[in-house]
Amino acid sequence: MKKFEFPAGLEWRLRVRKPARTHRAFRILKQWDENGRTKSVTVEDLRLDKLNIKYVAGKLTEAEVLNQIDLLLVDLYKQAEVRVFKPQGATENKRLVDQFFEEEYKHRVLVDKYASYQDYARAVDLVGDISLHTANEKQLQARIDERTMGNVEKQRRIVRKITTLLLWLGRYDVKLRKHKPQRTVVKYITERELEKLLPVLDPNLALMARMAFYTGCRMGELFGLEESSWVAERTIRVEGQIDRKGEYRDTKNRSTRLVYFLSENEEYFREWLRCKGQVPDTMRFNASAKIKAACRQVFPNSKNKHIKFHDLRHSYAIHLIQNGVNLTLVAQALGNTIKVTEKHYVGYTLTNETIEVIKGAMNKKSS
Repeated sequence: MKKFEFPAGLEWRLRVRKPARTHRAFRILKQWDENGRTKSVTVEDLRLDKLNIKYVAGKLTEAEVLNQIDLLLVDLYKQAEVRVFKPQGATENKRLVDQFFEEEYKHRVLVDKYASYQDYARAVDLVGDISLHTANEKQLQARIDERTMGNVEKQRRIVRKITTLLLWLGRYDVKLRKHKPQRTVVKYITERELEKLLPVLDPNLALMARMAFYTGCRMGELFGLEESSWVAERTIRVEGQIDRKGEYRDTKNRSTRLVYFLSENEEYFREWLRCKGQVPDTMRFNASAKIKAACRQVFPNSKNKHIKFHDLRHSYAIHLIQNGVNLTLVAQALGNTIKVTEKHYVGYTLTNETIEVIKGAMNKKSS
């Protein structure tokens, strides 16, 4: 777990980004706030490059790299003639996060404990020198709103984390307010548009994209499919997924579900089982960037069609809705809760079922 404490009261700060789908190396970002939004640039350093080379070669573990990066951060701040310190309130908050995480997350199975810890660390870092032990509701609300101005999603995210910490402290009297959420607008493509897109993609990526469109599965779930997953005509059982580390684990909601395979061609499923082991990690991690670049080429004048890999899952859901499937069944097929499904798709389009209900109500009113 990261122990380094970032300086407070700076116009900028340094952040560490671990390897993810879009990049396979550790990065250090220099971040600052501008007009209510966080901006960043990548810090170039030969010492970090050497650490990444050793990490990719398997000579250093993730924990060992993070320990070395902690020392590197201290040196980078010193080079900028910044005195590393924390006001008392901020130090208390950081200690609080450590204690909370140790007690509440110790027995939880998480894909990335470091990322979860950082979510809370960023929240208390934004609060700054105001102590969560003593600050009143007005002080905390003003500080959060001030430092997230113009970014509704960030404000709601920070309030959630701070509220969780306050409840853990037993401070039930402090009730922070979240701003009204912005409407979620999803991007999607139709089956006809998918066929235009596939020839531009690498064959393996094209097959992966086709499977995501036809099943609505998350990327890890696609790699978790086996021969036994095909249970009946156009029906697939999704039982688990392969995570970024290549390990098999439960699905996101830890339950098995059945999904309807949109295509009549079962051979697409068989072909995916034969090819999935040949898909390199680089393609898997960069799938969204490659698909978005291909969309720009195929649909240059339609920005709403410049999708990422996950948007193929939205495309599956909207295809079902446009063919009259109600949201309850869509939620079951996606493995989502009704609340999440409604957040993305309610009011998106009228289904045949909705039209019939409206017609029935109007006819009853006029008679």
